[in-house]
Amino acid sequence: MTWLALAFALEVGMLPNSTMITYQPDPVISRDLAGSFYTDLSARLQIAEILFVGGGVRTYEGGYFGGWFPTDAYYRVEVGLAWQGVELFFRHTCIHPVVPMFGSTHPTALYEGAYEELGIRITGTVNLWRGKKPW
Repeated sequence: MTWLALAFALEVGMLPNSTMITYQPDPVISRDLAGSFYTDLSARLQIAEILFVGGGVRTYEGGYFGGWFPTDAYYRVEVGLAWQGVELFFRHTCIHPVVPMFGSTHPTALYEGAYEELGIRITGTVNLWRGKKPW
């Protein structure tokens, strides 16, 4: 039995298509994001031990004016082939500002867009402690 293992991944890819739209900045250009956080929900379906498809959404929550407000969301869709720790994949990510109705003083994201990635990911595991219970 393995009690301790190190999982690793190396990913290299290219962006064959990318578009970002920026909006005219508001008077506040620099924002302190200390205390901000994000949530990420994703899922992946493995099909016939070689094909995978998945996706997810990551939403950033900025700490402003004594509270947290959603600022932007990154949506991802990924499809690829996996075999013996090597994955070839295509990933589409689109970025959208989240504009809640909290009044005109709430700063929102200043950009949106999308990009696509073609890549290869190498994954593996190194067993660090096998055998008897460590206690």
